Amino acid sequence: YGAATDHAALAGEAEKLRAAITGCTNLDSRVAAQFPGWIWQDLGTVKLSQVPPWLADKARTLPVGKPSAAMATDKGALILFVCARKMPESKINREAIVDQIGTEKLALQARSLLGNLRRQAYIDVRLTGVQ
Repeated sequence: YGAATDHAALAGEAEKLRAAITGCTNLDSRVAAQFPGWIWQDLGTVKLSQVPPWLADKARTLPVGKPSAAMATDKGALILFVCARKMPESKINREAIVDQIGTEKLALQARSLLGNLRRQAYIDVRLTGVQ
């Protein structure tokens, strides 16, 4: 969070923060050292269904390690970082993955066998002449 009364100054400082800090490595200490007016808050691991819809929408589309655009709040501004994503086990379709791998293996084997047939093909050429 940034706490500034001048919205233009806050927006400028937010853009400086977004440009200076990319990635999640030592995020808390880098924010504190480079932008002491901003407060770091770690939300930990959170399910998207447990956060407000406006925040879930931002987090859902935000690339890992990249800062969001500054969002105005009643205390100043908020910049969101998504540092990791986990897919719930129940959402993984293991059968579809196994089918896809099997299909790829069959296609590879078919190409190999077809190549072998082409290399081993015997071509019988007969010429007949008319006298």
